[in-house]
Amino acid sequence: MTFYTIEFLKNQNDSMGVIYWSMFLILLVTFAGLELMYVKNRQRGRYRDFAILVLLVAFFVIGLRIEALDGLKQVTNNKSQLVTVLEQVADSEGVSKDKVAIDNQTVSSNMIVKVDKEYFELKFNNDMNSYTLSPATVTVPDKQIEVKTGDK
Repeated sequence: MTFYTIEFLKNQNDSMGVIYWSMFLILLVTFAGLELMYVKNRQRGRYRDFAILVLLVAFFVIGLRIEALDGLKQVTNNKSQLVTVLEQVADSEGVSKDKVAIDNQTVSSNMIVKVDKEYFELKFNNDMNSYTLSPATVTVPDKQIEVKTGDK
């Protein structure tokens, strides 16, 4: 069972974004190189064709990235809502924010919150605007429970 701290939720970055932008940069450098070769050897049209093909693939990668941004906005909103809830739980239980963790990275109706060494069930109401916190018993052995912090 894995729990995620506030720090982890705040610092988690979009690694796919790095992959997309790296691919885009490689495609642009390839396009520039092929265009240079085409200008150097004007009589050979194959460099121009390769350059156009690479440019089209680059536009496709940009389109994928733009589409992924919409999903990223929703994930960011979910995580910020989770961070807010965890901060409220820490304040209500009187513990520091680094001792609070949750078992999910997205908002769902039933979640388990770890506060120091205690566990609570976090239930949202139907419109996800309020929640109740009740004590819970976790049957998983302690050695199978992992808490991911911001530095892992």
